[in-house]
Amino acid sequence: MVQKIVLAIIALCALGTGIYFSQQSKQPEVPLEARLFEPVRVINPFELTSQHNKTIDNAFFNDHWTMVFLGYTHCPDVCPTTLAQLTSAYKKLQTAGMDDAQVLFVSVDPQRDTPERLKEYTEYFHQDFTAASGPHANLYPLVRDLGLMYSMGEDTTQPEYGVDHSAAIALVNPQGQLHAMFKAKVELGGIPGVDMVSLVSEMQVIAKRF
Repeated sequence: MVQKIVLAIIALCALGTGIYFSQQSKQPEVPLEARLFEPVRVINPFELTSQHNKTIDNAFFNDHWTMVFLGYTHCPDVCPTTLAQLTSAYKKLQTAGMDDAQVLFVSVDPQRDTPERLKEYTEYFHQDFTAASGPHANLYPLVRDLGLMYSMGEDTTQPEYGVDHSAAIALVNPQGQLHAMFKAKVELGGIPGVDMVSLVSEMQVIAKRF
C-alpha cells in the first residue's frame, strides 16, 4: 500500500513538472512594435535601374532581409535623416551577425534622380546601400505592393518641386515577400522617422522566428 502511494506521488510530481515546463514553453511571444503581415504579401514582378545602371528586380531580395525606404535626393529632411540613421542601424545589424541585411533606397523622383546622382547621394551614407528608380509606371505598382505611398508635386516643371512620400520602412524577407512594416513616428515639431533602436532589435527577433 505504501509503495503504491509513493509511486502515485512520484507520478503526480512528474505530471506537475511536465505541465509547468509545457506552460513555460508556451509563454506568449513578446509583441513587436513593427506591423507583421500575416500572411506575408506577394511583391509582383518589377524592374528598376540601380545607381550602377543595373536592373533591379525581385531576385534582388533573395536570401536577404531588405529594408526598403522611399524618398528622393532633393528631400530636405526626412530622407537624409533616415538614411543617416539607417547607416547606423545597418552597422549594428552587421555587428549582431545579420550579414544578410541590406538597404534599398527607392527614389520616387526619376525625373531628377539619375543613376549618377543616386550613386553620389547614396554612397555618401554607405557604399553598400543600393539605390534604384524607374518610370512611374514601374514605381507605382512596386510601392503599392510594399504598402507605401508617394505623390508628386503639382508642378514638376519647377526646379525645386516637392514629393510626398512615406517615412515608414518596409521589411522584405529572404523569399522576396513583404514581411513587416516599421512605422514612422512623428513628434510635435520634429521630423517623421522610424525608431531605429526598435528596428535593430526587432529585426533580429523577426529573423529568428522566420
